[in-house]
Amino acid sequence: MILTPLLLVLAVCYEEKSNETNNILEKEVTIAVWNGELRLHGEEVGPIINDNMAKFKADKDINVKYDIIYANTYEEYLNKLNIKLYKENGPTLIYFYNEDYRGSAINYIKQGVALEVEEDKLPNVNKLYDIFKEDSIYYIPIGMNYPAVVLNKPMLDRLNIKEPDINWTKKDFTDMREKWISSKERIFSSDEYSYIVRYPYYELSIIDKEKKKINLNTDSIKEFLKKSKEKLSSSEYKFIEDLEFYYNAIFEYRSKECKKEYHQIERYNEEYLIASNETENTLKVRPRRRANKDFIIVPNPYSKRLNTFGFIVNKRGKNIEVGLEFINQLLSDENQIKVYTDDVYWFYPVNKEIEDKINKKARERDVEEKYITMRKHVLDKIKSGDDMNYLGEDVKVQYIRESIEKDFFKIIFSDEEYTDEELENKLIEMENKYQLYFRE
Repeated sequence: MILTPLLLVLAVCYEEKSNETNNILEKEVTIAVWNGELRLHGEEVGPIINDNMAKFKADKDINVKYDIIYANTYEEYLNKLNIKLYKENGPTLIYFYNEDYRGSAINYIKQGVALEVEEDKLPNVNKLYDIFKEDSIYYIPIGMNYPAVVLNKPMLDRLNIKEPDINWTKKDFTDMREKWISSKERIFSSDEYSYIVRYPYYELSIIDKEKKKINLNTDSIKEFLKKSKEKLSSSEYKFIEDLEFYYNAIFEYRSKECKKEYHQIERYNEEYLIASNETENTLKVRPRRRANKDFIIVPNPYSKRLNTFGFIVNKRGKNIEVGLEFINQLLSDENQIKVYTDDVYWFYPVNKEIEDKINKKARERDVEEKYITMRKHVLDKIKSGDDMNYLGEDVKVQYIRESIEKDFFKIIFSDEEYTDEELENKLIEMENKYQLYFRE
């Protein structure tokens, strides 16, 4: 008879404990993220998210945690993520670092996965720069960067080249590179490839998205291929590796060839026009860069890409309103100022209402006037829109662009000399192949 009340007490205690656990789980917010993303960019963006996870727990007693998806490639990660997104009460937020994986966020928006964010649920969204506030808001950035070119001042002095200003153009950069190249034999690298092939390639009108048409058999593309082949076949460049090495270094971001080439460029940096194979943010030049007087940092005239990191809210995710509270906290003035003042972040705030405070902080931190001027110059471009892209392209369009570029690489670097007729037939064949895929 004594056991019955004791069992009842234990049952009540268990039920209370179980309910308490369920309540915690009910309030929990999860962020889907690829393990490779945390490995690659965790140091750059992780602290602000991690710090706010701890603050959210302390202030609201709500857990915000990563739902880490382990995968060898980003494509494998997306496949595993898609399985989670089919389920009710899946991950609350999906993390994106749009510098590397363009198109993924916009694809999820088109597929109806992303929740349309309402301003009454996310008040601080009103503080975003207007470029991020379209008619409907699905992707919420937390930080941004606009690419810089880090030039080698001793090399410019040696070549008697005038230091460029923030308004320099693609032609200015091309003329500078031509003078540098003509000074001595150059060692070919993926950087050289970008300026000779990739940047001009992405300016070609290849894909008509409205008509769903691929245009490859055109005079402009034939001229592009001819010029690229002539340039790379000239004696201006020295190739120290075989073609397979360069293909992997250029197109396989995490290949051993890519890593090896990175260190090769590092060793030759003093001979390079580009002072560093690392990137820099025109909106927030880091102290170690500012301190090095051998560096000249200016906006990249080839780039119209505004890189960001941020989230979309999973329409079928759990605790959506709590997840929106967490994002709202990340966009607060306090946190956004920290994005600027903490040097671990190389991103710049997306909150436009703290500009005056940032100007004050910049002067307190002895940031040189030229970098303050450059920041204002780039922010003016962002405010005007100025043909900038921050979400990228549809995944299918991006895949087609990248695949065509790989095919062009093989044509440009081929030992075979194509006749006009042969090249035309090759382009028609490619056009038909990608046209079929585009219309699927």
